[in-house]
Amino acid sequence: MVTQEQREREDKYDVGANFAVPALDEVVPPGGRVERTELNLESLYFDTEDRDLLRNAVTLRRRSGDSDNGWHLKVPAGLARTEIRLALTTGKAVPKELRDLTLGLRRGRALQPIALLRTTRSATRIFDDHDLVIAEIADDQVQATALGPAATFTEWREVEVELGTA
Repeated sequence: MVTQEQREREDKYDVGANFAVPALDEVVPPGGRVERTELNLESLYFDTEDRDLLRNAVTLRRRSGDSDNGWHLKVPAGLARTEIRLALTTGKAVPKELRDLTLGLRRGRALQPIALLRTTRSATRIFDDHDLVIAEIADDQVQATALGPAATFTEWREVEVELGTA
């Protein structure tokens, strides 16, 4: 399976029910544009029973529902993160490449599903005049279920701002 790697820089903000992403047309550079989309995402997160990945600020998930479908391993890299991606596979077993990459952090412990997130996302992308993404603002309504013997359900709303490639 072929992996892809990219750097990402994003910030997340907790927001209240009445928050509205402001109109962004005034910040678009000449020749640029704003694009808005609505998405329904499902992300299944994996870790060990003792949360070895989380303790090291590493996340591993299987996402579906948008153009970002696939397996994502996110590793800290200063103020950013390096995201290692694999194409979506059939089934929900973690691909061998990602199991191998996390082996030392988890000290050989088994990976298991630990949380299921269902997200309704209102995404706004700002493009420059060369059609490169300057930034994406994602307004997320999240429903999360922590899996396991003491399964719990929680909801929240957050806004994520991710710098693009422009």
